[in-house]
Amino acid sequence: MTVARAVALLVAATVVVGRLLPVDDRWPVAYRRDMSTVIAVCRMTAIDLAQQPFAMSVVALGPTPDGFLSAVHDLVGTAVLMHGPAANRGPDEARAAADSDGRAVLVIVEGRPVDAVLGLIDDGAVAAAWDQKSHYVVWLIRPGAVERSAVKTLFRAAWRRKSVANVVIIAYEVAFTYNPYRNVVTERPVNATGLRAVGRSRMTDLNGHPVRICMFPKRLKAVKLPDGSYGGMDGIVAATVAKHMNFTPIYSEPSDGGKYGWAEANSESVGTESHAATANDTGTDSNFTYTGLLGDLVYNKVDMAFNGVFLDAYESNNTIQYTTPVMFDELCFVVPKAQQMSQWRAIFTAFDVRLWYCLAGSFVVALSAWTLIRRTTNTPYTLTLLSINLFRVFLMVPLNRVPNNISERLMVVSTVLFGFIMATSLQAVMVKYLSYPKYERDVATVQELYDTGMPVLSASNNLILLFLSDERPVYVKMSDRFSIINNKSMDILGEVASKRTSAAIGRKNDLVEKIASSYVKNNEVLLHIVDECPRSFHIVYLVRKDVPFIKVVDRVITTFVESGIVNSWFMHATPFRPISDYHHRKDPHKVFTLKNVVIAFLCLMIGLIASGIAFIAELVYFHKFASKEDSRTDTCSHPRKNNNILFTPTAKRFCYE
Repeated sequence: MTVARAVALLVAATVVVGRLLPVDDRWPVAYRRDMSTVIAVCRMTAIDLAQQPFAMSVVALGPTPDGFLSAVHDLVGTAVLMHGPAANRGPDEARAAADSDGRAVLVIVEGRPVDAVLGLIDDGAVAAAWDQKSHYVVWLIRPGAVERSAVKTLFRAAWRRKSVANVVIIAYEVAFTYNPYRNVVTERPVNATGLRAVGRSRMTDLNGHPVRICMFPKRLKAVKLPDGSYGGMDGIVAATVAKHMNFTPIYSEPSDGGKYGWAEANSESVGTESHAATANDTGTDSNFTYTGLLGDLVYNKVDMAFNGVFLDAYESNNTIQYTTPVMFDELCFVVPKAQQMSQWRAIFTAFDVRLWYCLAGSFVVALSAWTLIRRTTNTPYTLTLLSINLFRVFLMVPLNRVPNNISERLMVVSTVLFGFIMATSLQAVMVKYLSYPKYERDVATVQELYDTGMPVLSASNNLILLFLSDERPVYVKMSDRFSIINNKSMDILGEVASKRTSAAIGRKNDLVEKIASSYVKNNEVLLHIVDECPRSFHIVYLVRKDVPFIKVVDRVITTFVESGIVNSWFMHATPFRPISDYHHRKDPHKVFTLKNVVIAFLCLMIGLIASGIAFIAELVYFHKFASKEDSRTDTCSHPRKNNNILFTPTAKRFCYE
């Protein structure tokens, strides 16, 4: 694989060189002899930049031959020629060069000593053209050999002053490379493919170089070990990168005792008409004060931070850069879990409200149909008995007698089928509601959370700015509900769970683990994550802008992320029971208690009380207010067999059956 790739790159270099237009015979010998090779080296060493179309800057210490830039442009597609020293460059031009995301730079030094290049590195010349992501080729056009001491001085100046390591010096047929971590200058033949391989491997082995890493303990992701290193997902990533790149990690926690930190606007900058970033001597934005992990990076106290953060700007004025994302996460609200619903209410929530209305309407229609059949067939009936019998059919309780006429039988059969289906469905649902607890409806949207009026507890000021900048009105209104907690040791989730008067906000993955591990009581979770999460972010690590080996770090992280190893480190850090497993007791030998069927006893008690009240009312009425004469007048002449009162349509009167 490696040999095939090298051959492909060599063929590509040959094709590139073959595209070069014939040079002018009036050009100096060095240009005619070495230009194609030098340009090929520039392109091949900077091929990792992956810029399409390829662009290159040319800095010439002195005049260049006529048509030189045209020939370079034909080869690389885009080229910018600058003559140095360029102390007259404007601030906008310098800032554009500093903010460029890597490029190839050819520095032509003709007839001058190597020390002349130092003027390009020192402040006041073209210092802004030097950055850690670019690849530099210094072309020395001069007679005689080049002193290795002068070459090493140039390499060390670029490394110490600008942290630039991607430098190749070409002098006739010799190329010089430098490994800053071993402090070794190597002389080799001018070969584009070989120099590219050297450039790629330069940052893969830091030779035990100390790298300052900022981390603070965090559940599962950054677990501090006795030796000062860290376990968990973030800790394993940091240790793995250090092992693969052979550097010595120097761990430290945020110097101000904070955690992630934020950019806090200074009082003198608040309310000004212009909020343009103003850089101070350290290159940071003087309008902000940085705290926590972010502050240590911005103020150059550490080189890298391996606590995963959301991919955001953080008002850092380009003093930090980001690694390849390691995972994806959401920013979610968490509220107190809804209270358990009483069994009396749970019965009525077994079916939808519209279904209950439909059942009631079906009962009325069936009762009306039965009454109409009785009236048209001159069959004695009472509304009370018909209602009771129809209710018995709905509950699959058998009737005492089969109706005599066919129309009434058909009506009863259809009602029996309807009652069988509905009663069976109700019984199946009731088993679930009696076996598992039923809860009130949880908060599902941000609008519902806002309507509750609960404050949102948070320890980060950045979240308020995040909601203020949102275009959705409800999110902007939610920013007024934030309450910043200055006490960093306070358990915010515990406060929300215990008092039930506030909400909180956090990463979804962290909330799931914390709730399932620490906020469960009697097999019931105490907190609920709102379904609608306001924001989604990639999780990255922060690195200072002047760290030159960011691409190697990205390659290592990408390898582990795409292979699923990073996700495995997170998922298997400390196994915990998922939230969905709670509130559902699955014991096959569960014994029912009075608590499970208390609703049945309540129904029986209510019925007995109502029956007793009706019985007492009847006794009072018949013994105190009703006379015997009235009783004889209202009854039929035939002997009374029982107390069933029937309505006779022909006689239009009540009688006893």
